[in-house]
Amino acid sequence: MLLIRNSLPPDLKAVIFDWGDTLMHDFREKPGPMYLWDRIEVVQGIPEFLEKISEKYKLFVGSNSGESNTEMMVKALERGGIAKYFNGFFASTDMAYAKPDPRFFTTILQSIGYESNAVAMCGNDLVKDINAAKSAGLFTLFYKIAETNNDISGADIIFDNFKELDGLF
Repeated sequence: MLLIRNSLPPDLKAVIFDWGDTLMHDFREKPGPMYLWDRIEVVQGIPEFLEKISEKYKLFVGSNSGESNTEMMVKALERGGIAKYFNGFFASTDMAYAKPDPRFFTTILQSIGYESNAVAMCGNDLVKDINAAKSAGLFTLFYKIAETNNDISGADIIFDNFKELDGLF
C-alpha cells in the first residue's frame, strides 16, 4: 500500500528517521537499552533502502530513545549494521525536547544546518513522528505498520514496506 499525497520536495537534502519500529524492531518486553538485548532485528528492507538513498541524501536518526542515550542508540544501530549510513544521531534523552514537541525537530534542523523545506521525516508514529514533524515544516513519510483510526492526512507519503519507496528517491 503506497499512497503519495505530495511529491518529494525538489530541494530535499536530508531525511530524519525514527529509530524504534522504523529502523529496528522495538521489542517492548525486553528490559534495558536495545544494544544490550540478546536479540535485535533491523526492519525488513531498511539496509537496502539506506544504502541507496545515502548516496544522494544526508541521513539522521531522531528518536525518543526510551532507556537509551545517543551513544547507546548508536551501539544498537552498529550492532544492526546500519549506523554507517547516518550522518548524525539525536536521542531525546540528550536533548532539551522530545517528540511530539516540534522543537525536537527545530533543534535537529539547527544542528544539521538545513531549513525545514529541505528535510523529510520518516517514522511509524502518527502523532510523535508525522504530525510533530509536519508542524515543524518537514515533509513526512508515514511507515504504517499498524491500522490506525487517527487522521493520517498530515502524511505526505504513506507506505507499509520500504521496497514501495523504490524509485521515489
